[in-house]
Parts: sequence; C-alpha cells; structure tokens
Amino acid sequence: MKNNFISPRNLPLMSDYMRRRENNIITLVDRLGVDEFTDDIKMNAALSRIKASILLKPVSFGEPQFEDYKYEVSTLMLKNTAIENDLYVHKICIPFTGDKEIFKYTPYSNFPITEANKVVVIPFDETLIVYVALDVLDPESAIEQARKIMQLTIHLVKSNNAMIEMWNKSVTHQIVEKMRGKSEQYHRFVPEKQLNIFHAPKIDIQKQA
Repeated sequence: MKNNFISPRNLPLMSDYMRRRENNIITLVDRLGVDEFTDDIKMNAALSRIKASILLKPVSFGEPQFEDYKYEVSTLMLKNTAIENDLYVHKICIPFTGDKEIFKYTPYSNFPITEANKVVVIPFDETLIVYVALDVLDPESAIEQARKIMQLTIHLVKSNNAMIEMWNKSVTHQIVEKMRGKSEQYHRFVPEKQLNIFHAPKIDIQKQA
C-alpha cells in the first residue's frame, strides 16, 4: 500500500503534450480514402474517428470512497527502546472520468506548491487511490485527510481542463479545415467519383468537441 505521488515540478508541460497530439492531424487526414467523402454520414464518421484520436476529455471527479484497510504495527525506536503502535492504513478511492494523461502533465512550469500541498496523485487505471494511515480505524477521518491530500491534484487538473477546453475547440476547427481541403483535393483529381465537399456547417462542432 504505497501512494503514487509526484511533485508537479517533475511533470512535463501540458502544452508540449497537446502539441504532439495536434501534429498528428495531417497524418490522420491524409490517410482518409476517397470513399470516405462520398456522403455526409461517412465524412462525419471520419471526423469523429480523428477527433477521438486527437482531442482530450477533461477530467471530472467523483466522491471519495472508503474501500478497504490494512492493519499494521509500526515500530519506533526511542533510546534503544522499541515502541509499537497500531496503524490502520485506509484505502480511499476517488473515481474520475476523462483522460488520465491529464494528471501526468503540468499546465505551466513552476506550478505553485506549498509545504502542505506539494504532490500530485497519479491514478491507477480509472481511479485515484490515496492511502491514509491513522492510529484508529476511522473511514470518515481518512476520507477528509484524502481530500486534503488531493487539493493540489484537483487544482492542477482544473488548470489543465481549462487549457484543454479551449484547445479542443481550436483543434476541431483545424481538423474540419484539413478535411475540407482533402475533400476538395479528391473532388478535383477523382472526377469519376460522386464526391461531396466537406463543409463545417453540416457538423455540430460544439457538441462533438
């Protein structure tokens, strides 16, 4: 039972990660075949596939839940005397939705930390796990302690979410424009095909973003 913590100062920049994903747009659009521009249904399906590969889903948190505990005995040496204490390690799980990669990047360098809040919790799969050690079995107190530990993580994720929401809209526009250009290219050079020109008004960009 070990916490998966890291200092935000040791995390790479979110903007660099988004740029790497954005650089894949041209490759993905270039891979689209001519048949994917024969009707609106196929074009919208292609748009959805590319967006799923590029865009990021902002993170939303659920309520912390006590899941389990482990009893341990801690030993403290004082003046050559071993003192044993009961220790209850509470396992607190915080569910979330969205892309877990968002936890692994910082919105900007020198992200502010304090002595009380200086680590970010990195998730296991689709759940954040915080282990809280108390000298009694007390799930409610463990949950409150986990909330305090999570404060910096939530702040970092919310900052990343704000960047992502703006970026998703910008990138969606780029994808639409690249697909429009691709459809016009096919329309010019493959005259034997009945092709549609890809037009943004046929796509509900805000809904799909």
